[in-house]
Amino acid sequence: MASKSRAWNGRRRVIVAVALTTAGFALAGGSAASAGGGGVTRGGVTAPKPPRLTDLSCLDRCAGLRDAVPGATIKLSGRRLRYVEKVKFPAGEGGAAVTPTEVGGRQLEAKLPEQAGNGKPRAIDEFGQVAKSPLGLRVVSEDQLPAPGSFRLAGASVDPPKAFFYGEGKPTLRYMFNGNGPTDVRVDLSNQSDQSVARSWVLEDVAPNSEQLLPWNGVRDDGKSAKSGEYSFRIGGLGDTLSDGGAAFGYYDQRARRAASTRSGSAASATP
Repeated sequence: MASKSRAWNGRRRVIVAVALTTAGFALAGGSAASAGGGGVTRGGVTAPKPPRLTDLSCLDRCAGLRDAVPGATIKLSGRRLRYVEKVKFPAGEGGAAVTPTEVGGRQLEAKLPEQAGNGKPRAIDEFGQVAKSPLGLRVVSEDQLPAPGSFRLAGASVDPPKAFFYGEGKPTLRYMFNGNGPTDVRVDLSNQSDQSVARSWVLEDVAPNSEQLLPWNGVRDDGKSAKSGEYSFRIGGLGDTLSDGGAAFGYYDQRARRAASTRSGSAASATP
């Protein structure tokens, strides 16, 4: 009886050893599969998807939207940027890496280092994953900077290009200007038939190198509704000569709206 007991105990030890060994292989296999499926790891933490860059622009000390002098603040836009810990600018061998001054999920800011050169910067997250900007930055000298408070209109448009009294879409001016710091901006809305100014705005401390929006509700400075006709926004620094930059649009009354609808219906019925 004792010999049978010892034999059973021996078989039990073998069974337990085999079970533990099998479990060990299973755990090892699971860990390997997890590591293979989760990408880069750091300290046992699986990295998120790599960052992605879609745009860059200069925020201050700028000669243009993507023209900057050393020390300028550069904004990089994209996705999954929250874990970025370094921005590397082209510079000789290996580039020049800096720590971002501000970091968010969709954009970050960094100072352009003194040794930086022209090219496309890269964002590097804490897992070593790299995103390269699709757009390049041009590094320029101090003498190419506009004077403080100066204004260079980079572009302007109006959406929608045709609007109606009591319509749903209000004419909205979209514009961007280059400058070396916040600037007071003047905007005049002119009737193109006689160049009279229907409405004026003075906007204080407007940031350069970023899109600005200015909606219009169809009311003149005297509080009356504007006349039906063609209009244009004229934009410039306060005290500068204003430019329309192509920001023209039509603003029409209900008779014009009905006429447009009638023409549209006639054209549709004439189509075979």
